[in-house]
Amino acid sequence: MRVSCERSELLKGVRNAARAVSSRSTLPILANLFVEARDNVLRLIGTDLEVGIECTVPARVEEPGALTIPAKVFTQILSSLPGEEIDLAVEEANMALIRCGRSEYRLLGLPADEFPLLPQVGEEVVFSIDPTLLRDVIKETIFAASKDEARAILMGALFSIKGDTLRVVATDTHRLALS
Repeated sequence: MRVSCERSELLKGVRNAARAVSSRSTLPILANLFVEARDNVLRLIGTDLEVGIECTVPARVEEPGALTIPAKVFTQILSSLPGEEIDLAVEEANMALIRCGRSEYRLLGLPADEFPLLPQVGEEVVFSIDPTLLRDVIKETIFAASKDEARAILMGALFSIKGDTLRVVATDTHRLALS
């Protein structure tokens, strides 16, 4: 992989995607960002397996490819670089080479094929709802959702759409809320 892009755009994308990166995880790869270059776009993904954020940054892709980079260190490096043009390349053994002006950094990443990619979202269900109404529906049901991480399946709410009706249900097995 070999790519060039503007520092400010890359930093903004990295900061956004890094919001989903877990600071304490049993899987070391979850501390990394997935970076993929293709079609003049740099795709950045961060996830903690519960929340995932994907951002794209315009770039000049000389050679497509993918890698993972430690999110915290990558963000710190980009924040401290003085120039406006960043060159990012992958060397042997998942080593990322970051160049900006006279600065050069090498970061050891992990194989990109081990990164858990985000699930693909289809367009089977599309709806529009007034934000105030959505907020009210969530307030009416979220109190009944479980706060116990041992029962992760009950920590959310079910959103069911039939025709023009949205039904939201939450439970912790002791309480049940329907709106």
